[in-house]
Amino acid sequence: MSTETVLAGVLRDKTQIARVLRGEAMLAPQDLHGVDAGAVEAAARAAAGDLEAGLDLGTVDEALAKVLHMELAPVRAAAPWVLNDALFWQWLAFHPLREYTLLRWCGGREWLDDPDLAVPTGAMRFVLAAGSVKTHARHSARRLYLYADCSHSYDGTYGHLGVILGVDQDILGAVFERKLGLSPLMALVLIRTASALSPTKKTATTKSISARDKRRDFFRQVNLLVSTVAVEFLDEAAMSGYFGDIAREIP
Repeated sequence: MSTETVLAGVLRDKTQIARVLRGEAMLAPQDLHGVDAGAVEAAARAAAGDLEAGLDLGTVDEALAKVLHMELAPVRAAAPWVLNDALFWQWLAFHPLREYTLLRWCGGREWLDDPDLAVPTGAMRFVLAAGSVKTHARHSARRLYLYADCSHSYDGTYGHLGVILGVDQDILGAVFERKLGLSPLMALVLIRTASALSPTKKTATTKSISARDKRRDFFRQVNLLVSTVAVEFLDEAAMSGYFGDIAREIP
């Protein structure tokens, strides 16, 4: 297939993703609204190098998330609606973040050169659906931006990124794959509260309960609470009190 084939929409499956990555098709150019794509690519290449060197995933993601968020300042200032544009994030993943995304989510690029190898499931991290909070929270670039923006919106710094990236992925999924992450304050209080839940060992009278099972119970109850109480309008102390009470009631 000619590389002159231009795909102008959001890619929907792994076959389409593989075509672009193998050079059999290309994505339509996007208006970057002043973003320095070269700076983003340099940071992503550095992240890819760190992944190859075996650095901690959280450390690598944290460094890239900071740069990505800073470099997207022109979009926040002049065209904030672009932050919800699936094509914009798709282009970032396929171009400046290409090598990082391949290493971080697809096990590298060996499968691109061998048609007998299956396209990895992680290839879906290159794309997202415009109306899906879940895919926004799982997209290679968008997830990093969401974490950095959460920290920065909370107090103007990236000082909470380490906390966010250091917790179990099921906590981040429960917060950012739903609408709980739309409030930076709520997101951070939830992350801190959920990460403090520890497993319960089996005794003669009680069964063991894993931390993950506790967290799932916690978030089920949080979802019930936020459906009836406007928690997002509470201050941090009151919010921590509500969520702390829920956590303390979990056996």
